[in-house]
Amino acid sequence: MKQINSANNFPVMFLSVSAGGLDAYIRLLKHLPADMNIAVVIVNH
Repeated sequence: MKQINSANNFPVMFLSVSAGGLDAYIRLLKHLPADMNIAVVIVNH
């Protein structure tokens, strides 16, 4: 396994919901600070 240099780490938040989850995404994202400095990955199925 390759070791990752901590200076290159970047925080990522993964969000995943099923049908009807759009409302939950919107409510959550409205309350997150704009300067969180993380990537947000949204997976909807």
